[in-house]
Amino acid sequence: VTVGSYLTVADEILALRDRVLHVHAADDTTQWSDIAILARQGAEIPEIVATLRRSGVPVEVVGLNGLLAQPEVQDVLAMLDVLDDVTANPSLLRILTGPLWRIGPRDLALLGRRAASLAGSTFSLDDDVDLAGALQQAVVGTDPADVLSLADALEDPGHGPYSPEALVRFKELAGRLTGLRTHISEPLVDFVRRVLHDLDLDIELGSLGGGNGMDNIALLLEAIATYAENDRFASLAGLLSYLSFESEFNAGMEVSAPSEADSVKLLTVHKAKGLEWKAVFVPFLSAKVFPSDKSRPRWITNASALPIELRGDRDSIADLESWDTQGEKDFKAATKLESDNEELRLGYVALTRAESALHLSGHVWGRTQLKPRGPSPYLETARDWLAESGGAAEPWCALPADDDEAGNPFASQIMRISWPTDLRELGRRRSLARSVRAHVKGTSDVIEPDGSADESADLVALDARSADLALLVQEAEDARRDVVTVPLPASLSATTALRLAGDPSELARDLARPMPRRPSAGARFGTRFHAWVEAHFGQQALLDPGDLPGKGDDDIADDADLRAITEAFRAGPYGDTAPFAIETPFSLTLGGQQVIGRIDAIYQTATGFEVVDWKTNQTASADAVQLAIYRLAWAELRGIDPALVTAAFYYVRLGEVKRFDDLPGREELTKRLGL
Repeated sequence: VTVGSYLTVADEILALRDRVLHVHAADDTTQWSDIAILARQGAEIPEIVATLRRSGVPVEVVGLNGLLAQPEVQDVLAMLDVLDDVTANPSLLRILTGPLWRIGPRDLALLGRRAASLAGSTFSLDDDVDLAGALQQAVVGTDPADVLSLADALEDPGHGPYSPEALVRFKELAGRLTGLRTHISEPLVDFVRRVLHDLDLDIELGSLGGGNGMDNIALLLEAIATYAENDRFASLAGLLSYLSFESEFNAGMEVSAPSEADSVKLLTVHKAKGLEWKAVFVPFLSAKVFPSDKSRPRWITNASALPIELRGDRDSIADLESWDTQGEKDFKAATKLESDNEELRLGYVALTRAESALHLSGHVWGRTQLKPRGPSPYLETARDWLAESGGAAEPWCALPADDDEAGNPFASQIMRISWPTDLRELGRRRSLARSVRAHVKGTSDVIEPDGSADESADLVALDARSADLALLVQEAEDARRDVVTVPLPASLSATTALRLAGDPSELARDLARPMPRRPSAGARFGTRFHAWVEAHFGQQALLDPGDLPGKGDDDIADDADLRAITEAFRAGPYGDTAPFAIETPFSLTLGGQQVIGRIDAIYQTATGFEVVDWKTNQTASADAVQLAIYRLAWAELRGIDPALVTAAFYYVRLGEVKRFDDLPGREELTKRLGL
């Protein structure tokens, strides 16, 4: 166990990074995925991610709340926002100024002016008009439909003095947006994958080097799939609303599971319940942060809180005992105590997730505090315990004196942010771009190997990338093929096996794009007929709904027709002859393919057995290959020679029994079925 307190939250995050690197390097058996960082709140998660990635540490943000703050995820959501709403100007600005299109401020200003002219915004302000007046004047006489839209200007930029590069990029982006909108009705996950492809996000993330942004993209796709699975009317607008509310209101209580990727897991403490890692870091153990000083909302003052009497756990939590000042005071005190106990239980969860190493830290100054925070009582308890055990907190930044006028170090810092983002610092990206252009032009120099350790590591990385590229090329070639190869399912029913032999192309189309079938009254009557036969012989089997016999008998018209068929069966050759077995399931392997089904009835004969299949057809036209399957399956179930098993169709309507003496054996049957 280590304990430390730092002057600022920035110092704490840097120290956390250094210790994570040390833990990973100190033991060859410690993988990145053996390390977890548990935060009480998600406010500092983006800064932790950025700091770790700058040092080449792969990190995975577990849970939507932190995931949605990641820049690569925000790029995807910005594109989806623009596709859903042409007036989503902030999102379009993010795309225009991003690394793919890199539109500068001058061209952005011209595009904004064009958007304003298309929306009819041509007002001007006098010098003596205040802000309120300006806002009122801006909307006077404006139709709500005439909203300024950069997307409209993107498609029709006009004849302004744009740079030539900007015009090319405007046209390209407008074309991509138009193309994507034609696919907006696709399933959400498929549509988002299409957007990722159009954004070239995998290439962009790879060119930056380090990190594992694609892991976060995979987590986003998983979250979208979960949303679409739970909402039968899932739409793009609904998805964006869901993610927006998740980002704004969720406090980290959703259930999330870390992936198997080899990366440091960064999550809130709520999501860590039931999980465990070799080394666990619990930062931000500062006063009013963890434990939080916020108590649960009280129903007497907050309309969003449910009155206690209406709650399912009302017997275990405090409620207002009397309608006076003292009653209110007691209720607030009891609620605060319950909140403190919840924080204590949460602290217990955080500190018991570690298998072998626990690293606790806090800070004195947050980013906006006017007064120092000081250590959390949890951190002080850990420090005292460590001292009793012979250790020491290192480092430990004490609270400043009351007369210390230095104040919060962040207060004197000036943060300068360039907008649009200055991409000149992305030297690796530009270097890669120059190398690609030189290779395409055939002017790249051949570098002789020098045998260094760095070169060997690069060659290993290139080999791994080559294998990935080969798979991607194969995938692209498969996607361009006119003929699609459809794999057979793991098991085929006997009926499907007959379709495979009769019309494999039609079966392939059905397997490639299965369609729901209309409910069939005839099939229901067929099932009732088979059930009647079982009851008639007193041998009813326990069947799953998917195994119900008679689903293939769909030519029974109504109850009267069903009664006529049952009477015909009763008067027929099998009416009074009890079978040896009825509705017997089987599993047969032919040519490496599993064929499954049920045999209607098996009768014992003087020389062996006979398998019989009831037919309610109007004509005697059933395929004898079905009987060949049943015959071979029963012979192998009993371990006897197939020659000792005969087979017959009994056409109940016609009163005919049709036997076959030339049924194929295993080898010929496999060939006929095309297996």
